[in-house]
Amino acid sequence: MYWLQDQLSELKGELVSAQAELHTLKTYKDKEYPVKALRIAEMKREILKLRDSQQEEQEDISLLCHTELASLQRRSHLHQQEVLSHIAKQHASFAPPLVKMMAAHNTTMMREINIHRQEISELEEKNQGLLQLLQELQLSVSSGRKEVFQDVFPKAEKCLPEMDVVLDIPRDEWLPI
Repeated sequence: MYWLQDQLSELKGELVSAQAELHTLKTYKDKEYPVKALRIAEMKREILKLRDSQQEEQEDISLLCHTELASLQRRSHLHQQEVLSHIAKQHASFAPPLVKMMAAHNTTMMREINIHRQEISELEEKNQGLLQLLQELQLSVSSGRKEVFQDVFPKAEKCLPEMDVVLDIPRDEWLPI
């Protein structure tokens, strides 16, 4: 019987601790859980806002990097061209006048060649247009002749060997007098 008494007291102790835990959980669920749930929702919204602002900042920084990189490349290219032109001028000053004059003539001829190539291509385009216009006019002339000279070029069908021919010869009819 003592054994049952001990078991009963143990079970009552477990029941009291379970009830205390239940009371703690109910208190947490009723009081602390809604507050913490609101705080969690606020933190999620803040995280989304921060993510959006970070994305916008990243796009701005990326655009800034691209523009600065393009500007740096352009400045580098200009600097490179300046250095090359300076070196070319230094070496050109040592060249004899005959070579300088020949180089000037060469550049002039290259410009003229480019101008003539452009004129040739324009003239070829005009020729193609004129050839098309000529073909259209030749087709329209043959049909125009048929319209102007209808009595010479009748529109009647050609008489084939298997067709019946009907002669429509006007007859003189005498009036009854």
